[in-house]
Amino acid sequence: MKFNYPALITPIEDGRFLVVFPDFKWGVTDGSNMDEALTQAVDLLDTIILHTISEKKALPAPQEKNTVGFHMIAPTPLVSAQAMIYWTMRVNNINNTE
Repeated sequence: MKFNYPALITPIEDGRFLVVFPDFKWGVTDGSNMDEALTQAVDLLDTIILHTISEKKALPAPQEKNTVGFHMIAPTPLVSAQAMIYWTMRVNNINNTE
């Protein structure tokens, strides 16, 4: 499973770009330009995934969004590895002691 999530990136009135991840329904960041918004999106996704894991909640399956304004964002490699381990343990009903 890949943990690339769609981020909705929209321009806001002051020239900045707002970033949200609809699959998680919480968390927001922004950037002064599109490049900064994309960089901040990775940081936000890492934070959201790690928080979801720490709360022992299920990671939602990433939805494909092929519409205007959506960009597929991948977490950093370390967070992606942590998410894969966590997801595999949940799917196979394995706890930390096993």
